[in-house]
Amino acid sequence: SPGFELDTNIYEKTVNGSDSQPSVSSVEPDNGGKIKVVKTSGNKTVTDGNGCYSLAGAVYGIYKTRNDAQNNTNVYKTITTNSNGRGISEKLPFGKYYVKEIMPSKGYQLDYNIYEKTVDVKDEEEEVSSLEPPEGDPSEIVLTKRDSDYNEPIKGAVYEVSQGGGREDSAGGFSTMPQMNIPSMPNQENNSQSATPTESDK
Repeated sequence: SPGFELDTNIYEKTVNGSDSQPSVSSVEPDNGGKIKVVKTSGNKTVTDGNGCYSLAGAVYGIYKTRNDAQNNTNVYKTITTNSNGRGISEKLPFGKYYVKEIMPSKGYQLDYNIYEKTVDVKDEEEEVSSLEPPEGDPSEIVLTKRDSDYNEPIKGAVYEVSQGGGREDSAGGFSTMPQMNIPSMPNQENNSQSATPTESDK
């Protein structure tokens, strides 16, 4: 019947007399498919090779109604992503489902979108693509340049800020006042933000 797999068992029954009504009990497994989540970084320049970010461990809830997804109630099943940002549900009966991230992975913002998927083909995987922006680090760098003889603050020096992890991402030339705050940068492993003098300051 629709929604169920074929029962391949053969049942043997003996009918004795006209009033005999033997019965056959057939237990048939549901047909079904799966839902696959593919999570990717919204800014790979920042996240690739950076230990502050990981695609592993994000948890997505599967719901039977949009209202449940909106209110995060009655979670039917969950999907957890691996290090490649991929996760697959267990087999689901045919039907319509709603998918939403309920816990982001390390360094990423939560994806608030609700994805509607219909499972209606046996053993196929319905894909949810989740593109997520990385979180930024709210910290700032305070830079003060001082005279080596009199320890007095010096203004006018220009510095470049580079990100760690083998990438250099110029944040522009910053001219120092006696003390200055450099705007916050994205998360960096081991707080590896650095400020180095430019040629004009050497």
